[in-house]
Amino acid sequence: MRRACPHLAFICVAALGCADVPQNSARDAQNPARDAQNPARDAQNPARDAQNPARDAQNPARDAQNPERDAQNPERDAQNPARDAQNPAQDAQNPDSGYPPGPYGLRVGEIIADLVFARAAGPVTLSDLRAHHRLLLLLTAAGWCRTCAANTERLVSWSTRPDLAGLGPVVVLFQDADFQPPSPSYADAWAARFETPYPVVTDAAFQLGAYLNPAQESMALIIDAASMRILSSKGFDPALTEAEVLRQLDALR
Repeated sequence: MRRACPHLAFICVAALGCADVPQNSARDAQNPARDAQNPARDAQNPARDAQNPARDAQNPARDAQNPERDAQNPERDAQNPARDAQNPAQDAQNPDSGYPPGPYGLRVGEIIADLVFARAAGPVTLSDLRAHHRLLLLLTAAGWCRTCAANTERLVSWSTRPDLAGLGPVVVLFQDADFQPPSPSYADAWAARFETPYPVVTDAAFQLGAYLNPAQESMALIIDAASMRILSSKGFDPALTEAEVLRQLDALR
């Protein structure tokens, strides 16, 4: 086995150290060239910094989206009447909404809340339906109900009668022909079927059920369109309902 010679190790280290001296000069000699690259490297900083305005320029674009986002607020807020209509207490505190302030109730003599119904064109409220009328007649109906179909046709003839001027009939569908909650488009199909000159809407949650006798399949809710007070809540009878409507119209003239 050979023994390592410490003198040789010293010589090797010394030789490397000596050889490093000229290499340092050569390396340092390269420093000007390396440093000469610094301006080029630094010269890239303006280009890099020049990107900052472009990056910053995106901030207005990003901020410019805020109005678009905020512009959606009116649409979201436009849904508030529908939401608020289900909150009589809240509506009672907002008399400037155009709808009569509460308190609201379910019985004859009380003010009905601004209920929200549906049709293919979008939601429709009692505020919408009462416009340009003295009296509202809400007639509940179902797609499976033959009597309801006949009553729908009867209201078509009522719409053209001079002695019933000021009456605003509205058919409110709470079920379709399959006993299911109707879709908004079902209201349009019903209106097209009977060629109604008055609105047909859907009440999938059957909100009117709280105001009417559930034992009757076709109910008539008569409302003063100005005060939105409930004047009558009975089953629809062609003769009796017609007499009640005429009486109420005379009282409002």
